[in-house]
Amino acid sequence: MKRLLPLLLLAPLPTLANEVGLCPAGATELQLEARAERDVANDTLHARLVIEREGLEPAALAEEVNQLANEAMQSARAVPALRLTSGGYRTQPVYAPKDRRIERWRVRHELLLESRDFPAAMRFVARQQERMGLDGLWFALSAASRAEAETLLMQEAAHSLMARAEALRQTLGRPRVELRRIQLSPQEGAPLRPMVARAMLAETAGVPPLEVEGGESHIVVQAGGIACVLP
Repeated sequence: MKRLLPLLLLAPLPTLANEVGLCPAGATELQLEARAERDVANDTLHARLVIEREGLEPAALAEEVNQLANEAMQSARAVPALRLTSGGYRTQPVYAPKDRRIERWRVRHELLLESRDFPAAMRFVARQQERMGLDGLWFALSAASRAEAETLLMQEAAHSLMARAEALRQTLGRPRVELRRIQLSPQEGAPLRPMVARAMLAETAGVPPLEVEGGESHIVVQAGGIACVLP
């Protein structure tokens, strides 16, 4: 879905407000703005997996957590569509509530999963649930898909500016119009909302992994320029 909203501005654009003398003498100077936007299907799944263990010996806990992380890494490397990287790692004491002495230790290691193959990613997550928790699940556009969408919207916004300028030329009965200092600026769309998924997703008792839909990201490109309607 896309919306294209060309506007004629009576007040200067903030980014062009200090531009003077762009049009030759005798020309009518107009400041134009256009906005192109569309919703693009998210193509990348992100998940945060957490390995957390508590006990009396921090070294033994770290060894167990590291072993589980290494096994998960090896499992992910066997699936080309998956990219698993290490996130935060923390070892911290857990204090007794009364006398503040160290009662035990906690080791936490985060693994960050990224994939454009949603079913493969969810199968991997489900298989890991017996040994680690799922702390978050969200979707986004890959850098390549975002750049492609922004390029198309820049073209649409620029064409809209040109069409608006030509329409104004015809209205004023002038022979020519030129656009000066066109500015194209991608804008941030609606913020992504992580889908928190802490429930067990393991493939046990014949239960299949959770099916997910990636949703959409809202992409916006703002365009501005000065039209010189020549006499």
